[in-house]
Formats: sequence, structure tokens, C-alpha cells
Amino acid sequence: WTSPHFVDGGRFTKGEVLVRIDPSNYKFAIEQARANVADAKAKLDREIAEGEIARQDWEDINGDKPATDLALRKPQLAGAKAALASAQARVHKAELDLARTEIRAPFDGRIETKRVDLGQYVSPGTVLAQVYATDVAEVYLPLTNSQLAKINLDALFNSSRAKKDLPPVDLSAEIGGRTFHWTGHIVRTSGSIDQANRVLNLIVEIDNPYEARNGQPPLMNGLFVNAEIPGVRLDNVVEIPRSALRNENEVVTVDADNRMHIRRIELVQADRKKALIRGLDDGTDIITSALDAVVEGMQVERSDAHRDENAAITNAKTGAGE
Repeated sequence: WTSPHFVDGGRFTKGEVLVRIDPSNYKFAIEQARANVADAKAKLDREIAEGEIARQDWEDINGDKPATDLALRKPQLAGAKAALASAQARVHKAELDLARTEIRAPFDGRIETKRVDLGQYVSPGTVLAQVYATDVAEVYLPLTNSQLAKINLDALFNSSRAKKDLPPVDLSAEIGGRTFHWTGHIVRTSGSIDQANRVLNLIVEIDNPYEARNGQPPLMNGLFVNAEIPGVRLDNVVEIPRSALRNENEVVTVDADNRMHIRRIELVQADRKKALIRGLDDGTDIITSALDAVVEGMQVERSDAHRDENAAITNAKTGAGE
């Protein structure tokens, strides 16, 4: 027998019977085990009586002389007690085996993949289905070393922090041509750095992710998501176009006399479009176009639109990033 909910994608509640194995053989095993208990009790009673007869015979023949354990049948009595205990244990095992013919759900959840069906023979260790809980979902976010530098690590590694105090994470995914959002919290990290790609997984928990509400679909198992994590505040940095960086630690500036200068800077962080750096004053003009060669002090000619976003020369802007 299988529950109507025992199907791919089926929902179930904690304690619900999902699968029932034919119990006939297990019921017979219980009856046999109980019969063995009754037989063991009868043998124990007989051994107790024979022990008492042996004691009386010893006293009649030997008087006050101490009797040996063998003469009083004590080893036989101990064996009968052990046989009864063993028979009672077999009853408990048979009852447990019968109870296990009903597979009950350990939590509220869903069936991801059903592996068996009616009439199929199963043995101990057979995988019946793959299931998952629906009260909480976990999302693993692999972060590189440079990405870890942008978030508050103290909050992550401080196990005494309450869940609500940990950094919130905005998760988004596109479903059916629309973008939907879910909110979770970072609750812990993986136990070690991934040896294959040298990333550390942050584990995000989302409460009740499979409830569809207000027109938003559930966060389905196996869905790829984008994540936004609040970062640390960066002070005393300026933002420049990514194209203005040279060798990851230099920019080319233009002074009031329209002469080029190579300035070494500290790269704080960068993406494909912009970079945050230190070591450059707010409003400094920089060259963003690619140059075959840079000669210190070389004269340049500014275009009228040199401060336009797409121009070859622009200026650095003060900012504080998160």
C-alpha cells in the first residue's frame, strides 16, 4: 500500500503513513516469538522446581554439608532464565519489525523522487524515495576570498549571534519571465574550504520557502538564484570606471596643464564596470581609454565632453561602498 501523496512532488505531513509493507510474515514472526516465550517460561518453572527437589535430596543425604552449585542445579536455572530473556527480546524485535512495515514521514515535506511502487519487493536498506522538509530551505553560496573580504566575517563566525542578528540575504530568480525575491539569513558556513575551487560556502536559511503567497511561486528545490549580501562600509574610497585601471594598481591622471601622470593606487574592490580605490583625491581627472604607451608628463588634448561618462577623460568620485 502507498499513500495517495506518495508521488513525485507530493506533499505530506509529519507522522503520515507514506508506505505500508505487507505485514503478514511479520505478524507470524510475533506469534512464533510469543510461543517461544511461553515455552521458555515453562522450562524456567520446571527448572526452579527441580532445583528445589535437588536441594531437599541433598539435605536428606548430606545433612548440613554445603552443597555445590551443580548439585543444586544453579547453572541449569541460570540457563533457563537466559533463554527466557532471549525469547522476550525476540518478541520485542518482532514487534519492532512489524511497526517498521509502516513508513511514516519524520517531518512536513515533499517527495522529490519516488523509487518504489505497489507490488515491488524491497529489502532492508532499499531507498524508497527522496524527500525534503518544507519548513526551511538551505541555499549554499560559494564565496571567493576576495568576496569574503567585502562582508562582516565577525558576524558569520560568532556562533552566539541570534539568527535575526545575522546578515539578511536577498535571493532572486527568474521564473516564467518574471523576477521574484525571497529573504533569508546567513546561519553558518561550511566546515572547510572547498578543496576543488578554494571557495567557502555560506549557508542561507529561508523560512517556509515552499509556500506560494501573494502571487509569488515557491522557492523550488534545485532552482539557481542570485544573492545580494550587505557588505562592510568602505570609507575614504573613490569610484572610477573599471577601464581606468592599469595593472590593477595604477591610473593615469591629467593635471590642470593637461599633462599625464601615472599614479599608484590601492585597489579596494572592483567588478566589470567600476572600481573602488584609495590614493586618489576626489575630482581628479583620469584617463579611461586604452593607451598603447604612457609617457610621464606627455601633453594631452581634452575633448569638450571630457566629463561625460563615456568620454576618454573623466573624474574620480568620492564614495562609501557596501
